[in-house]
Amino acid sequence: IATKPPGLWDDGHILDETERSERKRTVAQWRNEQARQTADRFSRAKDGLTAAGLPEENIAVLHQAMAAGIARDILAEASRGGYNILVFGRRGTSAIKEFALGNRAAKLLHSPSDLTLILVG
Repeated sequence: IATKPPGLWDDGHILDETERSERKRTVAQWRNEQARQTADRFSRAKDGLTAAGLPEENIAVLHQAMAAGIARDILAEASRGGYNILVFGRRGTSAIKEFALGNRAAKLLHSPSDLTLILVG
């Protein structure tokens, strides 16, 4: 299964009916695998938080498809959910290590909000 999101897949031609049908199946498989991997990451993160002493009832996990963009979706959810604090890492999964701040972290830091932002390295 490809690691790029379906929106970036390009076959270099317009898909015929058979190819479109196969693409739908492949996209569904891709989304299911991404959901499984994300659920695993969230589970490990939750285990780490509870092992560090945070009560499980204080941990909420939300997984949703991207709507407007990752940083914008996070800020929209924080606004809807009435969150007070947002904790996030300074770097994403990019192989480029020279950048001190990832794109999403930069967007979160530079977006106006009523949140307390905590940036961890």
